[in-house]
Amino acid sequence: APLMTLRAFNIETATVRESTTNETTAAIRLQWWRDSLEDIYSGSPGDSLKQPVLAMIYVLLHRHYLPKELFMDILDARDEDLVGSMETMEDLLRYSDMTQGRLIELALHTLTIHASDFPNASKAALHAGRFLGLTTMIRATPFLAARNQTYVPKKMLEQIGYSSEDFYASLLSGKTPDLMKNCIREMVAVAREELDQARQLHSNVTRDTSLMLLSVVPALHYIERLQASDYELCSPDVMQLTGFGPLKLRLQLKWCAWRGKY
Repeated sequence: APLMTLRAFNIETATVRESTTNETTAAIRLQWWRDSLEDIYSGSPGDSLKQPVLAMIYVLLHRHYLPKELFMDILDARDEDLVGSMETMEDLLRYSDMTQGRLIELALHTLTIHASDFPNASKAALHAGRFLGLTTMIRATPFLAARNQTYVPKKMLEQIGYSSEDFYASLLSGKTPDLMKNCIREMVAVAREELDQARQLHSNVTRDTSLMLLSVVPALHYIERLQASDYELCSPDVMQLTGFGPLKLRLQLKWCAWRGKY
């Protein structure tokens, strides 16, 4: 239930931009989430509990210590979604920290972890969150291009002589130009480095922490399909689960869970 609640919060806030008609309305909606969380943490939830996700968070707070700042960081990151694209790779990593990283850290607080084990768990969560964040942004690239949006850093596009408009037009044609593949290749390299760092900490975290980080497994399979297609974002094999059906995915996750490895 705790993980489902946090996932629901992530979905609700991540889709604010798409579910509203303009930036102003989206900003107001995100402020409503902030105000509602403030009410819940102050002990006076009021009408906030009419929202199902907030009601679940309210129940969760009576069972676990969940730092309010982590929720607020996620909302701050959603504010950045309204502004536009990222400038540098450092911006992408920071954004990943404030979204996937904060969600995993919130999930850590729902586990029973000894104080001496928490620093390693938190560090593993940080790197796993960055891997998940970067993978999610890469995977969303073709879909965001249809709305004239992208998470590919502007600096990268400038280095290959592309404007954001050139980038959108190329992807909408159904083909990823070689120069753009270099940008995606660099993003994938950084993502895999983050995953490697998370996995290096495996022997220093509890089994419960390892099981919580299993979400990196399906994300890694997407990255592997992307690399096998020579970084062709628009390939059907990459955009869909072709060649890696749900049954195989479930079996892979069960195998990793049995081994206690992510």
